[in-house]
Amino acid sequence: MASLAPSIVPKKEQMLHEVQGHELITIFIGPKREKFSLHKDLLCAHSSYFAITLKIYTKNDLKKARINELHMPDEDPIIFGFLNDYLYRSLLPTQSADYFPELYSMAERLCMEDLMNKTVDSLKNLLATGTAFYSSVAVKNVYAITDEGSKFRDLVMFTLAAVFNDNRNPPMEWWKAYQDVMEAVPRIAVDLFRVQLEYRELLKRVDTVADAIAKLPNGAFHVRNPQVGMRQSARCQLLNYGLLF
Repeated sequence: MASLAPSIVPKKEQMLHEVQGHELITIFIGPKREKFSLHKDLLCAHSSYFAITLKIYTKNDLKKARINELHMPDEDPIIFGFLNDYLYRSLLPTQSADYFPELYSMAERLCMEDLMNKTVDSLKNLLATGTAFYSSVAVKNVYAITDEGSKFRDLVMFTLAAVFNDNRNPPMEWWKAYQDVMEAVPRIAVDLFRVQLEYRELLKRVDTVADAIAKLPNGAFHVRNPQVGMRQSARCQLLNYGLLF
């Protein structure tokens, strides 16, 4: 089995044309095969998954097999479109956090550490301004989409911990809704307790969610190692869409 190649994220001062190259790859997304054409070098610079998938080496690394098409039937074209916008325009959804769990999860599957971290940062910005907040139903959905140990989950739990710490306590109906969700998904309660314990000193000094987010250290809830948080390591190393090496 090939070893996991590191994700090589372009430096800020590098121009897009310096990293995208000229060779294109066509990727068909979803069961309806929605077509995306992207630059191979750009994909490989951001994604260990694509770096391995698109450059399949023999054991002695002397020969390369190249492929020009991929079909990823399990991915969502809308979410992949956001990924495409990020690669070419450095843009993420800014008006709503509704798609963030799916985008983070896709970035994790495709071993895109930089996109995972940027998604977390964008969510922090929305949470700090009150633009986004995860209801009990939304939190349950986050846990259905993301994997155990996810930094995205931890950020959502930190937000809940800040709400529990807020002097302006929510109504009893709010508490009841979260009680029901925690009974349905016990992992939520476990993670909430862990995050409360980890950030207990910070939470003592804040009164609102915005205050709590503002006092987080830079890089909080980031994935710092390309392999951390990548729960489907086999998928990061093997092409599961019809090819195996």
